[in-house]
This record gives sequence, structure tokens and C-alpha cells, in this order.
Amino acid sequence: MRKYLILFLLLILIIIFFFFGCEKSPLPAPEGSTLIIRANPSVVPPNGVSQITVFGTEQNGTPLRDGVEILFSATMGGIEPVSTTIKDGKAEATFYAGATPGSAVIKAMTRNGQEVTLDVTISSFYEPSTIVVSATPADLPIQGGSSTIKVTVFNEDGYPIAGVPITIITTYGSLASKGSLQVTNANGQVTDTLTVGRNSGEQRQITITATNGKITGSCTIIQEGTTGS
Repeated sequence: MRKYLILFLLLILIIIFFFFGCEKSPLPAPEGSTLIIRANPSVVPPNGVSQITVFGTEQNGTPLRDGVEILFSATMGGIEPVSTTIKDGKAEATFYAGATPGSAVIKAMTRNGQEVTLDVTISSFYEPSTIVVSATPADLPIQGGSSTIKVTVFNEDGYPIAGVPITIITTYGSLASKGSLQVTNANGQVTDTLTVGRNSGEQRQITITATNGKITGSCTIIQEGTTGS
């Protein structure tokens, strides 16, 4: 009896293994499928970041089914992940530019050989030079509240730069980003939200600092106090 029970349990384990294993296995793209690849932004500074998105459609025009595997590669810098799957008709990866200016060819390919490419330019013209940080409002009441933090990155000619990784920290309170890496948008900006609680002491000076490598920018927020300034 025990022998049959063991065999039965082994059979159940084998069925579970094959069912879930097959369910999660990456799929090739159906014949006649089409891929479109986009980069946001398409020009980045050295050590910048670009979001790569691949859209897929089947021959009849419907989005590629979930689970179709997409393989990514880059001739310069790096890209992560190097393998992912289509979900809701698209697959995404992040391109990390290296320190050397040039043109990186990004390739996305299915398991059965369908591929698309695009170029992401790494330009020293877009090298970050100045970081400007502002807070709205810049004054908070005793009971606390929230302030919107805006960070803008400029090159040496005063043009805003997209694709710049930024880290924001505060000397007091909590940030919505929790200090995680953010990337400037097409306007060269990232935003965050600072939240502080009630101040039961003297007037509080809060410093917000945004950093990219050796370049930093900061601003100050003042919170009213209960025991004078």
C-alpha cells in the first residue's frame, strides 16, 4: 500500500512539474509577426539611461500573445534584462549608456530569429553640468504637510537633458521615491514628494539634495516651529 502511495505522489509531482513548467516556458513569435522598437530618450548623456520598449503584433494585427520571449542586446553600454517576455503586447528593458560617446545599436529578437534594431546616441553635448532643485511650497506649517520637489538637469549650454539618472535625499521627512534612482524625462526633469509630520520644536530647516555622480543641487524648505525660530 505504501509503495502505491509513493508512486501516486510521484505521479502528481510529475504532472505539476510539466504543467507549470510548460506554462512558464518562453514562447517563439508566431510566423508573420511584426516587431516595433522605440527608445525614450533616443539621445542620452554618457552614463545616461534610456527606456527601450518593443511592441509586437501577430500577422492578423492583434498584439503578440503574453509569454513570447524577447532577447535584447546592445553594441555599447549594457541592457537589462537581456531576456524578457511580452506582456500586454509589449516588452521593456533599460539601456545603460557607458562613459564613451558614440552610437549604440540596440537589438530586440524573438527566439525564432525575428529582430528589430535602433540606435541610441551617447552624446557628450548632453553631459550634465548643473542641477536645479525647487520645492513647492517652500514653507510648511507646524502641523506638517507635503511639498512637491522638482529637479531639472542642464548641460553647460543651459539645455535640459533627458535620460540622466538622479538620486534625491532629504535631511528630514520622507520622500515618495524613498531615495531610489529616477531618470529625467524629455524636459530634463524628475519630480518627487516630501512629506513631514508635526514640528513640536524650533523652526526646522530641511535640505533636499539631488545628485548625479559628482554633480549636486539642493534647495531648502522651512517648517514653522512651536518654540520660536
